Amino acid sequence: MKLRIKLVPLALAKQGMKLGAPVHDTHGHALLMAGAELSTPVLAGLQRHNISCVSVLEEDHRSEEELAIERGQTTERIDALFRGMDQTASMESLHRLILEYRLEPLL
Repeated sequence: MKLRIKLVPLALAKQGMKLGAPVHDTHGHALLMAGAELSTPVLAGLQRHNISCVSVLEEDHRSEEELAIERGQTTERIDALFRGMDQTASMESLHRLILEYRLEPLL
């Protein structure tokens, strides 16, 4: 079973969901680690800390074809952001790093 991380508003997060990324408060303190399961008390605690959204794990039902389409769309969007920018080594490096970061979940 393939999993993916999805950003969900806290109001839509449900008991039993598992975190796909750690949750930090506004001061950078870790409140929960990735993999923690959401429960009613945990959700209430997150609400008290004014957490607006969480990253949760969900089953990924996308086909390889759908993933390939998303990779192409992502590449086009990132390329468009860098179109017309100076082609310095640092800009090219930034472009490559952002593209790798955005494509990683689609591999």
